Amino acid sequence: MITIKQFLVLFVLCLTPFVFLSFRTELIGFDSYYFLNHVCNGLKTEWWSTSLLTPTLLDFIPCNPLIINSILFFSLLFSTVGVAQTGNLIHEKYGWMAGFFLFMSSKWFQGFLAFEDDPIAYPFLFFSLYFLVKGMIKKNSKDKLISLLLVGLACLIWKGAILYFIVYGLSYIVSTIISMPILLLKGKEIISNLIPFNNVMENQAIIGIIYTGTLFLGLILAPFFLPLILMPSFVFWTAILVFNAKFIIHALPFYSITVMLLYSRLKEKRNEFIKWIPILLIALVFAVWLPSSYNTINQYPQPEQFNLIEKGIQLSQETGKPLKNEWSAGYWIEWLGGKPTAKGGYGEEQDYNKSIVISMNEQLNEGLDRECLKVMESMKLKLYDCN
Repeated sequence: MITIKQFLVLFVLCLTPFVFLSFRTELIGFDSYYFLNHVCNGLKTEWWSTSLLTPTLLDFIPCNPLIINSILFFSLLFSTVGVAQTGNLIHEKYGWMAGFFLFMSSKWFQGFLAFEDDPIAYPFLFFSLYFLVKGMIKKNSKDKLISLLLVGLACLIWKGAILYFIVYGLSYIVSTIISMPILLLKGKEIISNLIPFNNVMENQAIIGIIYTGTLFLGLILAPFFLPLILMPSFVFWTAILVFNAKFIIHALPFYSITVMLLYSRLKEKRNEFIKWIPILLIALVFAVWLPSSYNTINQYPQPEQFNLIEKGIQLSQETGKPLKNEWSAGYWIEWLGGKPTAKGGYGEEQDYNKSIVISMNEQLNEGLDRECLKVMESMKLKLYDCN
């Protein structure tokens, strides 16, 4: 178990991004407003578009930014503790630092800042890893079954959690048996969700390697440091990361465990030069964590972007022209009382003539800049009056 002092260190690391987040008037994200529209505007999500339990959970969450951010904070904290506990199974003295070194990549805590279904499921998944590793080390079937139960609970909240049955199936025969019908029934859907989507940065290929930040060190060294029982999961999630950056958060624990093992080995050396390297590793955490935490203030959406959308809705009403948009800002438009023509990555090709148009798509905007009157612009989001 991690000590109280170790827990407090992780607590501060997790809390800091949310302290900066409290200075914002808008919650972070694009898709997060799909779920906020359920909680605050009564625009209900459907279980087939999320997961079975998600709409019911959303019904119980009040439309209160403090409560919503508190849920996300505790999701981050419990997930971080879950990884730290997994590290403790591998190294008794420094294992907890697997949770600490997660913050060498800003993508770890940024994955919990937007109000979506997946961050709520993450604590179940990262504690499932803890119980699986514990069960494998101690050859305890009870812990392995607890691991699969936690994955099952996570699947009720976030559909993507189903991948954990598959990856655990590489190490645990019961999970292998469970994953077989999953692959038969959901194989095509799973593959389609893993295919890179170049229109969305978080779904692009290769870029996930860059997103690892200074934890790239853990990715490179993992084959030389990670215990054999973690190698199947490391290979699986790293392969997924190369194809689709969205799943980076599931690979990061293996990189942080690697850095923890590197740190522990260096601490045991008595060489005068080598003793400075562990200090450098700790410094890297602070060099990434603090500036990236502060940067939450600047994340989309910004008040100016919402002002632009409100202006577009008003202009549509005044001119009688229909309001049209490409999908990026769709949920924002819905949040502010408009009726988007595209949202959530989907939308048919549209004719923007004689329309009020809101767009963040750079390729589309190049054409609209030539053909329409640009009324307003805010951080890549543009408002056009087209004739």
